[in-house]
Amino acid sequence: MANNVWACAKLGVESPNPFSQVEKHAERLVKEGNPQSIANTVWACAKLGVESPNFFSQVEKHPEWLVKEGNPQDVANTVWACATLGVELPKLFSQVEKHAEQFVTESIPQEIANTVWAFAKLGVESPNLFSQVEKHAEWLVKEGDPQSIANTVWACATLGVESPNLFSQVEKHAERFVTESIPQEIANTVWAFAKLGVESPNLFSQVEKHAEWLVKKGTPHEITNTLWGCATLGVKSPNLFSQVEKHAELLVKEGNPRNIAKTVWAFEKLGLDSPSILTHVKKHAV
Repeated sequence: MANNVWACAKLGVESPNPFSQVEKHAERLVKEGNPQSIANTVWACAKLGVESPNFFSQVEKHPEWLVKEGNPQDVANTVWACATLGVELPKLFSQVEKHAEQFVTESIPQEIANTVWAFAKLGVESPNLFSQVEKHAEWLVKEGDPQSIANTVWACATLGVESPNLFSQVEKHAERFVTESIPQEIANTVWAFAKLGVESPNLFSQVEKHAEWLVKKGTPHEITNTLWGCATLGVKSPNLFSQVEKHAELLVKEGNPRNIAKTVWAFEKLGLDSPSILTHVKKHAV
């Protein structure tokens, strides 16, 4: 049954019957399953947005076994599914925290990133897990892809965890990070640095260097978060802000009121004029 729902999720096929059977037979499936089949099942539920309260409650009954016997991918996929569906499983997360050293040392960066993202998404503090992340920061940044790096620093900032070694490694490898990233990953990373008040001249100079691409390819939300990061840290990024001003009509048209307000705030915070943005704001306010 785990294979059936996993296949549905992998293909993006919404098929209510297999998922209803999973929910109906949750107790047996968890008791007779292995960590991989359980992880695949909850991953499938989360991927298709299918709530399965009975199945998740059965997962919560066996957290120690799941974390001890499951491999890092199983553990990461399970907590990721919880966070994606907004399911709080305190016993499961407590076991991950308890076995954080083993988990981090045996994981790949993506699994670590998905796990810290899950903790942050649900607002669960995890000092042991994040201390292990900090301990392995150089390896994480060198070996991790931009999404893994961005999700990890985002999680730190969301939970207010200062991780100086991790952030200094991102700063050190900023050129590679920015050139290999998509705008969302850059925006989330800039936001994280600003949220924790960590200055990052190399990272912001790379953002400035790729400003035209960022504004053309980024969503209004991503652009806004990047501007907010600059303004919060007092980083004047003339090329970036001029590109935003140049594409003001589209940004105002596609952005929501909060994005627009934060964009105007960023210009004002840095003492920059934004006549085009203000013109289009007035135009769309009518």
